Amino acid sequence: MLRLTDVAVHVAGRCIAGPVSFAAQPGQTIALTGPSGSGKSSLLNAILGFAPEFQGAVEIDGCLLNSASVRSLRRRIAYLPQDASFLAAQVGAALEAPFLFRANRELQWDRDRVRMRLDAMGLARIGFDDTIETLSGGERQRLALVSALLLERPILLLDEPCAALDVDAAEAVGAAIPSSAAVLCACHDAGGGCPVAPTQVVDLNGQTERQA
Repeated sequence: MLRLTDVAVHVAGRCIAGPVSFAAQPGQTIALTGPSGSGKSSLLNAILGFAPEFQGAVEIDGCLLNSASVRSLRRRIAYLPQDASFLAAQVGAALEAPFLFRANRELQWDRDRVRMRLDAMGLARIGFDDTIETLSGGERQRLALVSALLLERPILLLDEPCAALDVDAAEAVGAAIPSSAAVLCACHDAGGGCPVAPTQVVDLNGQTERQA
C-alpha cells in the first residue's frame, strides 16, 4: 500500500505541490490530475525519495520513507517517467539492463516472456536488435512501460503514460497494468490520461479529492 499524509513539496522555501493526502491499496488506481506546473511530477519524485524538501509522510507498506529506508522502499516501486530514457541503444539490451542491477538480481531475464509483453503492448513489429532511436515517441513510451512492468513491483508510478499514445495504444497500456498493483497516475485529465479507470481522483488544481 502507498499512503501520503499531508505531503507538500517545496523548492527554495516555496510550496510547488500539495499538501495532499490519499492512499492506494493493491488493485486501486489514484489519478493525480492538474495542469502543467501543478506539481504532479514533483509529488512522484517525493515518493521516490528524490525531493529533498517535502513535508508530511510517505508510507509504503507501513514503512515511513526517510533517508534510512529510501533504498529498500524504491525496490517496491516501478516508475514510468514522462520522458522515457534507456540504458542501452538496442531494444533487447535496454530491457535486459535493469535485471543486471543488484536490486533486481533475484529476477530472471526471460526473452520469451519479454516478447509476449511487447506483443501485448502493440509492439509486435519491434525486434530485440532494433535501435531505440528508430522508434516513435509512443513506441518508446510503451517500451519504457514494458521495462517497468518486467520488474514486477507492487506499486506503479506513471507520469503522463498516455500523452503520446493513440486510443488503441492507450487501451493496450491499460490492459497491461496488473490488477493487483497499487497505481498512482499523474495526468492532465483522468478521463483520457489515465490508462485504467481510477478509484480516486486527486486534483492539484484546487487540491480537491473525489471518488471516481
